[in-house]
Amino acid sequence: MWRCRNIPLGILFGGTWQQIGTQQEGVTADCPGFGPALPPQLDLEALHVENYARAHPHEDLEDLKDTAEAGQPSQPAMPLSSGDVAASSMDDALSHDAHGQKRQEDDAELETSPKRAKFADSGLSLLESTFLVDDTETQHVPKTPKLSEDAPKRQMNQVTSTDLSLYEHEDNPVAFSFQQDELDELEKFDMNFDDEDYFADMESDDDVALQELAFPFSVHEPCLTEAELLRLDTIADALELKRLSKMEVLTDASSMPTDAKVLSTRFVRTWREKLGKDNKPIWLRRSRFVAREFAWMESERDSLFSPASSSIAARVLPAMCLDMKQHSNSIMLSIDVKDAFLTVKQQRPTIVNCQLADGSTLSYGLGKVLPGQRDGSLLWHQDLTNLLKQQLSMSAHAPYPCVLKTADNTCFVLIHVDDILVVGQRDYVLNQFVPCLENKYEISTRVIAKPGDELHFLKRRMTLLSDSRLLIQTHHKHVQQMCDVLGLNKALQRKKSPGHAEMDQCDLSGEISPEEAKAFRTCAGVLLYLAADLPHCQHVVRHLATYSTQPTVRSMLVLKHLVGYLAAHEDVCISLKFKGRSDGIFHQYDLPPGESAMEVFTDSDWASDKNKRRSVSCVVIFWSGMMLYSASRTQKLVSLPSAEAELYACSSGISDSVLLTRLIAWMTGCKVTTYLYTDSSGEA
Repeated sequence: MWRCRNIPLGILFGGTWQQIGTQQEGVTADCPGFGPALPPQLDLEALHVENYARAHPHEDLEDLKDTAEAGQPSQPAMPLSSGDVAASSMDDALSHDAHGQKRQEDDAELETSPKRAKFADSGLSLLESTFLVDDTETQHVPKTPKLSEDAPKRQMNQVTSTDLSLYEHEDNPVAFSFQQDELDELEKFDMNFDDEDYFADMESDDDVALQELAFPFSVHEPCLTEAELLRLDTIADALELKRLSKMEVLTDASSMPTDAKVLSTRFVRTWREKLGKDNKPIWLRRSRFVAREFAWMESERDSLFSPASSSIAARVLPAMCLDMKQHSNSIMLSIDVKDAFLTVKQQRPTIVNCQLADGSTLSYGLGKVLPGQRDGSLLWHQDLTNLLKQQLSMSAHAPYPCVLKTADNTCFVLIHVDDILVVGQRDYVLNQFVPCLENKYEISTRVIAKPGDELHFLKRRMTLLSDSRLLIQTHHKHVQQMCDVLGLNKALQRKKSPGHAEMDQCDLSGEISPEEAKAFRTCAGVLLYLAADLPHCQHVVRHLATYSTQPTVRSMLVLKHLVGYLAAHEDVCISLKFKGRSDGIFHQYDLPPGESAMEVFTDSDWASDKNKRRSVSCVVIFWSGMMLYSASRTQKLVSLPSAEAELYACSSGISDSVLLTRLIAWMTGCKVTTYLYTDSSGEA
């Protein structure tokens, strides 16, 4: 159960919608729909423009000499009758009457219309000079796909190709501008959510050192002098090196060959909220040893990163769990592999040099993969998937290889680095899958089997309610840490909507200080991670992301307003409720048994950017009545009519649905029909 304010998503509450097309995975697209489309909305402003053009046919015609000077042949002007229609890119939209029927037009009359000829002559040059020349990101138009004649390869390329000459969104990518120290802050932010049992690896003679690193728990982190903090960091560094040496991650550097690769490293030192051995909360000073391998060191190395889940498919397995519960005893299980990278053998002789807190330097050889290595996640993914394929005969989805399944479609696995989410029949998961991993790795698990159970996956809490509804909530630490970064008192925040009143106005305020800019970018990075689970805030997060390079006073005001809203509405979350494979939000589809319907709702906010006049696209995708994905993105092309902006929004939304449609069809073994909805009568 979640509510939405101040975002251009008319699809959620009211609005008139029409079905403009269907696409069925695995079959042709000429399948019957579910009935007549809803009547389109009238564009009153466009009708007024049409009537005015009829009444004043010669108003914007210039001398014929101007046409000849522009490089067009001079032609005698033809008289216009009152029935001539002004030409524009909205002609198709205006050619519908109030009942949605297309008007009959005189083709010969249109061909001889001077107004239409005038627009056709100068239209391309006007577009190029006004909108394209000064925008490096809009130098091209959508390309016609050029795919292999081989059918399997053509289907693969549709969802996996990174060549922009094939398929692409007409959306502007987010431009990141993080400094190195800001990336370090985000890394520390991420590590603060790690809940592994740090005390399990410690020996009895380490108890004295741990007692020195532990402090009584309080609302804020311990505040120590610089000298005392240096002393604690020296102890924490020594404990971390001892732990890694015990696990044979660090070896004798003298045993490495002379041509061994050399990596730079660093210690990430943070205060961690932990449970002591007496199960009471404490503050623990923790040091983690990580590698720093930069791209310029070996720029020719490709495919170094492992396949990992993305926000577009994050809710596919939870939705499949609710689907399977309708006909089997299924469960959902989260698995955390402890020190996953440290279990994978190093593929190439490597030496690391580390500098301790006291300034001394030590050298070690690497026997196992160290977090921070560019190929670390890839080696771990290969090690894990090879185990699942060999021991359990699982197969990976080729376009999205972080998802695996069994041959009989009774168990599905989603892998995100060292976090694993499993959905399947209870007996198979608990008696075969879990023991297979326990034989090789040290893992911890949490299960959702009955109402009231909950688990944590990728810093999200999932809870099953008594009415078979699944709640997905973001971790409460996110908002608290953003409040700390911005200097806000979380308890005093009372914002009622995520968007600031002046957010869409022209920003003439100056830039903020470097310290404030660092805080802005840190919070913007956190919000971009949270945006997938905050559909009611995605429009504001998209707006803030455009200021990452040069934050302004107003953008900081908008950021604080959004964080204040999140602090006051932590109970607002996503709710998934399975309705049936053939059930949609507003309709029930007539589909064969087993087949399912995927609904794609799109909308656009035409020319909402007051500076660059770019529009904003939004998309919400539902399957079986459950919201799988939503997004708000800035279009990278400047749309002249609103219908063009709606068309780009439709293209963006249906592109997102391609992966989800193929993934669900692969998991269920049944066809999936995609229905696209838009509220633009002109675009349809």
